[in-house]
Amino acid sequence: MKPSHLQWLGDKRRLANFFGFANLFSYFHFLKIILQIKLLPDEGQAASLVRTIQQANMCCNSISEIAWNQKVFSRFRLHKEVYYSHKSVFKLSAQVVALCIGKVADAYRVDRKTKRIFRPKGSITYDNRLLSFKEIPFPFGLSVAD
Repeated sequence: MKPSHLQWLGDKRRLANFFGFANLFSYFHFLKIILQIKLLPDEGQAASLVRTIQQANMCCNSISEIAWNQKVFSRFRLHKEVYYSHKSVFKLSAQVVALCIGKVADAYRVDRKTKRIFRPKGSITYDNRLLSFKEIPFPFGLSVAD
C-alpha cells in the first residue's frame, strides 16, 4: 500500500531527500533572522561602548601597521602574527581581536598599494558571538572592553 500524500509530507527530511533538496532544506531549516536595532544606553554604557570602539580601531591601526611593514595581508598569517600580542595589549575579547584582524585583511584585499588607517570611531562588527539577545522585556548582553 502506498503512503498517502499527507503521510509523505509529514516526513520533511524524507521528502527533501526524495527530491534531492536535502542541503537546501537544511539551509532553510537553520535560517537566521538579522535584526537592526537601536541602542539606547545610559551615559556609563555609552562611554564604555565608545571606549570599546576606540580600542578596537586602535587595534586595527596597529595590525594594519604590522601588515603594511611586513607585507602580510592574509587573514590567517595576520592572525598568527598579531593575535596574542594584540589581545594582551589592547585588553579586548578574543572575538573582537579576531574581527579586527579580519577587518584589516578585508581592507587590504581591495588595494594593497596604500596603507590602511582606521578612524578612531569607525564601525566595528558585533556578531552573534559578541551580542546576545534574549526575550523582548529583558536586556541583551554586549561585549565591551571594560
